[in-house]
Parts: sequence; structure tokens; C-alpha cells
Amino acid sequence: MSILPFFLLSSQNKGEKKKEKKRPGIAGHLLLSPPPPPPPHPHLLAVAGHLLLSPSRRLQEKEAELDAARRRTADLEERLRQASGEAQEWCGLARNNEAVSAAAPAQIADDDAQSCCFATKVACDGSEATSPTAKWSCKWCGEGDATVLLLPVATTTATPSLPSGCTAATGPHR
Repeated sequence: MSILPFFLLSSQNKGEKKKEKKRPGIAGHLLLSPPPPPPPHPHLLAVAGHLLLSPSRRLQEKEAELDAARRRTADLEERLRQASGEAQEWCGLARNNEAVSAAAPAQIADDDAQSCCFATKVACDGSEATSPTAKWSCKWCGEGDATVLLLPVATTTATPSLPSGCTAATGPHR
């Protein structure tokens, strides 16, 4: 009995059938097993490799995008914390300025009460001016109303007009 591959066995004359018993063992197994597949075409290997690598490559790209988004989110959260801190600082500064500006009129009134600029004037002879119009009186003599005379000249200057009886500015040196 000769051992022939299975494809030759099927091509034997149909009229000539040998009556052989299948023997258990290796030889019988080899006769019934299919031949090994032919080696795949290189193009098919490339396509199969691409199909197998494509999902993993896409997964890696998506993971890289996700990591970049996480980094961007962390950066934005840090900037948000900084901006929130700066906003709180500015709000505190604004509250402080509001408190200072609310207290300013009272402080100005206290300063005016303590100062002697508008309360009393010392006259030329040393006595105190006590009239309510004393703050508008002549600064040299403290008697008449102070007036200002404006003269139309190329450079506008203000010249004080002295009361008729005041000799403070028209003393002996004039």
C-alpha cells in the first residue's frame, strides 16, 4: 500500500476503489489531515497588520488627547484659583477704600475743628478776629472784605485789592 496525499486520493479512478481499512495511528491520521495552508500574500499580511494595529494606534492617540485635555484642565483650574484669589484681594481693597472714603468727611470735619485756619484770624495789631466774616477779610489787616481784581493783560494775573485803610502792603517801602 502506498501513502498518497489526500488530493491524489480524491483524483483516483472512481471505478477502482481499494478496500483498505483505516488503521489507527499516525499514518492514518496523516492521510486524513488537511494540508498546511499556503503562506499568505505579503499584501494580505500588511492589511491584516494594519487592521490589527489600527485600533491600538487610535486608542493611543485618544489616550494622548485625553492626557493633553487633563493637563489643559489642570492649567485652567490653576489659573481659575489664581484669578479667584486676585478677585478676593481686589474686593478687600475696594471694601477698605469704601471704608476710608466713608470716614473721610468725618475726619475732614475733625481736622477743620482742630485747625485754626478758618476759626480765628490774627489781626495786624495782634487781636483776634471773631466776626463770622473774618475768614473772608483781608489777610494783612483782617478788617475789610478781601477782593480780587482781575486785569485783562496778556498773561492773566490776580492782583489783590486792599481795603482803603490798609497800609500793610503800601507801607514805607512803596
